[in-house]
Amino acid sequence: MSNFSTILERFSTRAKAALVTSQKMAEKSKVAAIGTEHLLFGIVSETSSLASEVILKAGVTLEEIQREIMKLNSSAAAAAPPRMSSELRGT
Repeated sequence: MSNFSTILERFSTRAKAALVTSQKMAEKSKVAAIGTEHLLFGIVSETSSLASEVILKAGVTLEEIQREIMKLNSSAAAAAPPRMSSELRGT
């Protein structure tokens, strides 16, 4: 974990804030890992960033992103659990 901390130190304050927001969104949507959808939410939530400005000017809102994340996660929860191939399991 210390390697991750070293990498995180290189990030700007805004990038760290976006990651924290991404993590909170992943927790709120009850998933174990931060996905690209959570990162998108975190980036857009940093309204002073160029990426956020471009996305918001295109008419996408944080509320829409959050709604889609929740729909995505509810769809995934309803689907059958993923199966790991025998190659990945090591058997």
